[in-house]
Amino acid sequence: MTRFLTGFFKVFVILITLLGCTRKNNEVAVLDDISLRYDNEVITFSNSKVKLTFSETNGKWLSLHGLNLKGNLINPDESIPEVNFKLNNHWAGTGWKQEYKGYSYDISPQEDEIQLNFHYAVMPSHVDRKDESITLTKKFSLFPNKGRVERSASIINNHADRLHTFEDFLFNLPGFAIGQTDECVIDAPGPWFPNSYVKPGTPYNDFKHKTPLHAHSAPDAGFGVITISNPKANVAMVTWMDTNGEVNYSPQIQFSNSQLHLMFNNHRADFMKAGQKIDSDVQRIELIEGDVDDALQLYKKFCSKTYVPDAPTPDWVKTMVLLEVYPKYYSRGFREITERLPFYKNIGFNALYLMPHWQGGYSPLDFYTVNPDYGTKADLKGLVDKAHQLGMKVFFDMVIHGFNERSPIVKSNPELFVHDSLGNISRHRTWKSMSANWASPDYLEYMGELALYDIKEFNIDGYRLDAASYKGPGWDKNAGHPAYKSGTNAVGVMQRMLQSLRSVN
Repeated sequence: MTRFLTGFFKVFVILITLLGCTRKNNEVAVLDDISLRYDNEVITFSNSKVKLTFSETNGKWLSLHGLNLKGNLINPDESIPEVNFKLNNHWAGTGWKQEYKGYSYDISPQEDEIQLNFHYAVMPSHVDRKDESITLTKKFSLFPNKGRVERSASIINNHADRLHTFEDFLFNLPGFAIGQTDECVIDAPGPWFPNSYVKPGTPYNDFKHKTPLHAHSAPDAGFGVITISNPKANVAMVTWMDTNGEVNYSPQIQFSNSQLHLMFNNHRADFMKAGQKIDSDVQRIELIEGDVDDALQLYKKFCSKTYVPDAPTPDWVKTMVLLEVYPKYYSRGFREITERLPFYKNIGFNALYLMPHWQGGYSPLDFYTVNPDYGTKADLKGLVDKAHQLGMKVFFDMVIHGFNERSPIVKSNPELFVHDSLGNISRHRTWKSMSANWASPDYLEYMGELALYDIKEFNIDGYRLDAASYKGPGWDKNAGHPAYKSGTNAVGVMQRMLQSLRSVN
């Protein structure tokens, strides 16, 4: 009954607000402690934890206040758009003009949020026709009694007869700092690579002397989460993007005009037909009282709900001690590895990850043919059998980024690959292989059959997948799926292979 009355009260407040009966000081919307009001050409969007202000004349984000701190936590930079997008391989923030069309808001008592929307007509500087513009909508959401801001964007193609290629939304959290910059530290957990590594607790001002940092694609190759904390004041901010694992994004950290910008490149990509709408994913910004560990716990909680572990994962995975073995480093190949297995088991390894055993290795020619330099198929079977006798698990490597251009698969099965707009097979942008189309039903079936062959022929226990991170969109107009999916659906490939493995074991 209490929940019913609470819900009824929310709806009642919303109704009388929309009718204009309860407006105070130009207040236009309320929901619990969230209020939306305007005064002196400034729109104020706030709750008990955070306050955002925007210009009523152009919709620009002016300030972010919260955590009981004095002063503005952001410092907008006119040279870097707050929200940008790429159309026909060009960023709209460069050489395009934006005409502000006004704002609107949506109240959602079911989701406990108010969303504030700013609308723009965006077009190249030489174009004046309204039917050749792109409608850009910037969106901000607040939630009752939470220091949480969500923002996103959408675009609509108003061109009557023009097909665009759309790629990437770019969100900038401009000039963000919590109090004095010399009191702030930055954490960006991720894989250790010299050009992207952020040492835990890196002083904020150290980034003044660094080149822009481009973190790894998330959530497949990196965590994609960034925190800025002020240990002295015991307050922190954590931000990431919620893509639900469907698409990828790349965080960036850079200084411009003595300001630190946290930028998130959301890799949605597709062809835009007339009237088509594309929505970005959501950037989540949380302001909390606490330290970096408290901030990262919010991200951990989000991940535990969003990226749920595979339910049938066996218990032995939790105690696995994995040894990586490259057959080419053994003069007698598979037989020598087999002879050494008892030693590896005695020193504590209970699982073996065997790097490529097929012809072509990491530039695959034929997954079904064992490299004769390492031995025979019978030798490889003997290796797996011996490992199992010792109680060890065996994983095969599996390259999914593509095939060597000389592979017969390229000619015999072109349907397995990403194609460009002219119908030519595309190359992987990093490895330059003939790029596999992870969204293609034919490729998924091919990999499912390969996994079935490996478990039936060699009795393996699973795979390690190589180069399963975002590899860019595929611009095939006849693909039958969004352009981004050919480069993001690595999880779909894994699921199809796992289905085959589990059909046997």
